[in-house]
Amino acid sequence: MRGARGVLVLIILSGLGSVAYFQSTMTALIFEGVIGQAWRKKRMKSTIAGVRGHVVVAGIGSTGRHVVEELIATGPPFIAIDKNREHLQRLSDELHGGQMLFVHGDATEDHTLIEAASARRASSPR
Repeated sequence: MRGARGVLVLIILSGLGSVAYFQSTMTALIFEGVIGQAWRKKRMKSTIAGVRGHVVVAGIGSTGRHVVEELIATGPPFIAIDKNREHLQRLSDELHGGQMLFVHGDATEDHTLIEAASARRASSPR
C-alpha cells in the first residue's frame, strides 16, 4: 500500500511538472516567438496602411540613420525599409521608443516598396 502511494505521488508531481513546462513554453512562444512576431507584423502593416503623406527611407545604414533622426526631429511621418530586421528593431527602440514604422525587406524589390508606399498610393487622387 505504501508503494502505491509513492507511485501516485510521483505521477501527480510529474503531471504538474509537465503542465508547468507546457505552459511556460506556450507563453514564450506567444510573447517572444513566432506567434508574437506575426501579431506585431500584422499590427505594423495595419498601422502603415493608415499613414498618409509619408516619407519612405530605403536603407538604414549610417546615412539612413541620420535621415531617420532628422525626420524624428522635424515630425513628418515616415516608414523605414531595410534587409536587417534586428537593425530596424534596434533603431526603433533607440530613436523612436519602439514606435518607428518599418518594413523588413529589400528596397530594390517592387513588392517591398509597394508595401511601404501603399498608404501613399491609397491617398493619391485617381
